[in-house]
Amino acid sequence: MTPFLKFTEDSDGRVNKIYIAGEKSILMELDNVIDGVSCLMFVYYVFNLEYPKQCFNTFLFLQRAILRLSVTSHPLLFDNF
Repeated sequence: MTPFLKFTEDSDGRVNKIYIAGEKSILMELDNVIDGVSCLMFVYYVFNLEYPKQCFNTFLFLQRAILRLSVTSHPLLFDNF
């Protein structure tokens, strides 16, 4: 799964909806770009996904500087349910 942000525009070209999408479906709808980017980062973090090569450095900067998550931080992993 590679989650990404999807934007829709109104007739004036302004962003009116922001979504996190992946696996050919909408995962969630968000109110603004800041919420969209932070939720996207948390989706990568929670599901322990690798960042895409094209935006690896940007995501790593956001992870460290904005979200204050270290490179060695990992989500909890469960062996058995």
